[in-house]
Amino acid sequence: VIGSTGLQIKADPGIPFVYTGFGLLMLGVLMSYVSHSQIWALEKGDRFYIGGKTNRALVTFERELIEILEQVGESSQTVEPLLAKSA
Repeated sequence: VIGSTGLQIKADPGIPFVYTGFGLLMLGVLMSYVSHSQIWALEKGDRFYIGGKTNRALVTFERELIEILEQVGESSQTVEPLLAKSA
């Protein structure tokens, strides 16, 4: 009687490629959860334009934009009398 476990030992040269592909796939999945946003500001004459875009997290983006608008409003209150005097 010959004893046997049924296990085989072999080397597969393609395993590093499979693990690399799996790692890249997981990295792509994690990157899809990251949100990014852009906010632009343009001062043209006496007008100040603010705009932006985001790929997700619209509520957070709206909060950030409102905070920026409040900061601009606070700073424009100090500038506004100067503009009124020079006009």
